[in-house]
Amino acid sequence: MAKLKPGWVKTDIPKDIKIKLWWIMKDNPTYRSWEERIVGKSYTGAQDKLFANDELKYIKMSSDTYKALKYEILHMPAEEVVSLPPDLQSWVKQLRPELGSEKHPRRKVEVTSLPEKYLIDHYQKLHKVLEQFYDQFRAPELSELCLFTLEDRITVSHSYVSEMFVPAIIYEKGAIELDVEVSDPFLWGCLNKHLTAEFPVFSKNLGDWKKDITTIVEGCHDITKTIADKFTEMGAKMRWNSAEPYLSRDSKNYGPGVYYDMLASLIYECVTANHVPQFRRGYDSRELVMEYPRGRKAIARGDDSLLDQVEQCCLCIVSDSTIKGKAKQVLGLAKQTEATLEPIKQKLRLVLERGTFKETCSICSDLISQID
Repeated sequence: MAKLKPGWVKTDIPKDIKIKLWWIMKDNPTYRSWEERIVGKSYTGAQDKLFANDELKYIKMSSDTYKALKYEILHMPAEEVVSLPPDLQSWVKQLRPELGSEKHPRRKVEVTSLPEKYLIDHYQKLHKVLEQFYDQFRAPELSELCLFTLEDRITVSHSYVSEMFVPAIIYEKGAIELDVEVSDPFLWGCLNKHLTAEFPVFSKNLGDWKKDITTIVEGCHDITKTIADKFTEMGAKMRWNSAEPYLSRDSKNYGPGVYYDMLASLIYECVTANHVPQFRRGYDSRELVMEYPRGRKAIARGDDSLLDQVEQCCLCIVSDSTIKGKAKQVLGLAKQTEATLEPIKQKLRLVLERGTFKETCSICSDLISQID
């Protein structure tokens, strides 16, 4: 006879793997951050050291899996909790204070009135907005900030392996906003008031972060513009413009020439990744292919003389001291921004895990007055 699972167990995942998944959940309190940390954008990150061989091959990293694992953590009996590694035990006890005292058992919330129901519903909405904020409150990938012209409004999205694109950072006329701020300003205002009550320096921290991100966005644009200008200057000297632009909108065939926009964007990625590009001929010997950090693309087509010129210009620009200096500044600021975010996100994690909010906003105070 098959052994039945206890009522609190919702998955068929082996315990040793669940412990690793809980370790990640401890530091990544939203489904998106948890999934991204496990799956990542490639299989060459730290997750390879945590999971061996094909441990995750038959486990779907879905929101249902995340919710089931979270349910198990919140409902496993005390004798199971003590079998976990010490750091996980501490985490579970933070989530469930009743485990540290038999005098204060976990109280089941009973809804007895409509105002209480509405208050719980409001807290759930705030929690969802906080999850979105937590996922968006980070420095963007520098590869997303390759801008040929700094327009009045630019949206940067974070992509995930599940092929979902989550709008995050909006740059508009020298200022930064998060998508979560503009999608529902009223709910964001409520959450902002709660978070300010949670830690009074929240608004200042958020403002400082926005200034840093604005500097990063504009710094990345400056790098791209400098690279594009360099190519234009070199191309004019070598008369690249006399040839039909490679793959231009007006070109019906793959004519000879250089695709300037492609060159600038790929060299930008090489510079911000501190990567020296490699070159090779394509399947057609008249085509030049560049290998950059995320793959390879054709950048020019023509005779050997033209392709040699393009290759040498690329290497010259990558090694340009002015461009390298600008990239170093942006990379340093991005790294510094991530470091300053960590203590703030630790406080946000506590609020996320707790599920309740300090003080009241306009909706809370009205509903609480009706309950009293």
